[in-house]
Amino acid sequence: MLLKVMTYNLHKGKNLLGRHYNFSRLKKVLDQESCDIGLFQEVLGTHKLDKKIIAQNHRLTDENWESRIFAKNSTVRGFEHGNSIVSKKPIIEEKVLDLTLNRLEKRSALLSLIDLGNIKIQCVCTHLNLRKLDRKKQAIMLLDFIKENEVKGVPIIIGGDFNDSDGEVSDFLITEGGFSSLDGKSKELTFPSFMPLLPLDRILVKNLKIVESKVGSSKKYRAYSDHLPLFYKFEVKDL
Repeated sequence: MLLKVMTYNLHKGKNLLGRHYNFSRLKKVLDQESCDIGLFQEVLGTHKLDKKIIAQNHRLTDENWESRIFAKNSTVRGFEHGNSIVSKKPIIEEKVLDLTLNRLEKRSALLSLIDLGNIKIQCVCTHLNLRKLDRKKQAIMLLDFIKENEVKGVPIIIGGDFNDSDGEVSDFLITEGGFSSLDGKSKELTFPSFMPLLPLDRILVKNLKIVESKVGSSKKYRAYSDHLPLFYKFEVKDL
């Protein structure tokens, strides 16, 4: 079977200029990609005072999506703020790793175990710090967390905003964790959305064959977020 996964920093529902974008329009664009799993960062969840406001991960999904999980990192203007994983197949387990190293950057990694039917798969969604030394520490923490929760033989996908333009975090996870990318480097340009120059977003895998990858076009996605989405397609073999 083929499995399509995206990672996307939603930038709290604002584009590069700080203007709020229309989630209904973004949903229609993303629906055309026919993804099975979404890994989202900088997601606004529920509002602590107004529970009628729909969380952003719900605004991008409908009844075709079986599961949605969310890990709060902080509170922004009354909204929960963090990472989210959405899936068209059941998420049967979830765990959260606190990656916060300073009070200004609240970070985490959200791990899920997804039941695809004849096989299970683990997905990790994360958002790492801007400071290089912090990212190195977080990469070690992340790999330890994955090793502690790894299920033997089960494929693993790590996706998110690594803030890692030089690729050191990816290289570490590839060499020390046994992960791989499509080209051995995983440096697709995703930031800024109107003229992508930096490879900040990543998808790395273990025990999976990568079929193809692409970055969402600037023309289509620059009205949303300050990042472009990254899409990967995998060949999944039954155990």
